[in-house]
Amino acid sequence: MRVTRLGQVIFAAGLAGLGVVSFVFRNFELFWALPPALLAWNAAFARASGVVLIAAGLGMLPPRTARLATLVATLYVLLWLLLLGVRAVVRHPGIEVGWLSFGQNLMLVTGGWTLLGSFPERGSDRPAGSIEPRSRRAALVLYGLALPPVGLSHFVYLNLTAPLVPAWLPFHTGFAYLTGAGHIAAGLGILFGVLPRLAATAEATMITIFTVFVWVPAIAAAPATREPWLEFFLSAAIAGAAWIIAGSLQDAPWGFARRIAPPRAAAAPEPV
Repeated sequence: MRVTRLGQVIFAAGLAGLGVVSFVFRNFELFWALPPALLAWNAAFARASGVVLIAAGLGMLPPRTARLATLVATLYVLLWLLLLGVRAVVRHPGIEVGWLSFGQNLMLVTGGWTLLGSFPERGSDRPAGSIEPRSRRAALVLYGLALPPVGLSHFVYLNLTAPLVPAWLPFHTGFAYLTGAGHIAAGLGILFGVLPRLAATAEATMITIFTVFVWVPAIAAAPATREPWLEFFLSAAIAGAAWIIAGSLQDAPWGFARRIAPPRAAAAPEPV
């Protein structure tokens, strides 16, 4: 539950930050570029998108509004994933950046979906923090499918990925390949149930490290520009989603076990 709560806070902060960036810079390309017919409305869509993301992100923090805000955030990202993300990969299936954006936004959707499932419904006897098994499995499958395209981008866009490795680290190209392979391995591990808890935790840790050691220095170097802030908050939101996924696997063993043990039922009171 603590891991899920950590992911919830980071996820909420990342989404709210994306909303601020969208509102301040009046640029809707937080998800994908709008079709040419709608470009005249780009600034208006950006401001509206910013308001929705800020409200949803902040609303995810108080317990009373967390469920509704999570539902709004998840459906909102899913909406643009279906409207623009699917369109991008169908029209240009050979362009990896479309798949990268699709994978990143699918990670956000599955993170929100999983978090939503962790809130107990009124009248339900399901323990707080537990997730209905079929819903969790579906989210894990989609999350596992989202990671390989993200990892593949490290190979396809090596000339853009390697320079992001901090200057104080050696072997920039090697780290770019290693992290790309890490995304792919984590996705396959979660998808096929091979060390899923370890895979999800490693993925969440890796993205968190990216957020801190790549994008914080980028913001410090150019605090007035949009791109570092956008990448920082997007990376933070994705890291939060990753921790939520890892939190959903806290009842799974660390070793080689495909099945996830069901939550322990509360012990029945002994007769007096």
